[in-house]
Amino acid sequence: MITVFLVIYIIIFLLDYFLLKRFKVLMINEYDYLIARFKLKDNDKERKRSKLICSLLNALIISLVSTFIIYIKWSLYLKFPLAFVLLVILIYTIYGLYGIILRSKQNEKKGKGSNPKSKSKTSKK
Repeated sequence: MITVFLVIYIIIFLLDYFLLKRFKVLMINEYDYLIARFKLKDNDKERKRSKLICSLLNALIISLVSTFIIYIKWSLYLKFPLAFVLLVILIYTIYGLYGIILRSKQNEKKGKGSNPKSKSKTSKK
């Protein structure tokens, strides 16, 4: 079971990541969704890094669902709806966690960058 998961994971990751690189895709929908949902600031450094992370997350989601569905002994008519429900649940939970992590990292950077002692108030006379 673990070998099936790893094989599917590696194949999906390599296809996803290198196809994004091959066609020089600058905008990925997952990162745009995270920016809109969690009100993140968009910058090129985070966008480049998130291509790799989104490819890893996509491969994780697809390989988890497909491995789970392969080992269930149900009919095909029951596997497809279950796979769809699992896929939607995993997408929203995993990308939700990733968005929360990104938001907390951006909030840490904001906190480190502002120093209240460096600002001096001048009083009017």
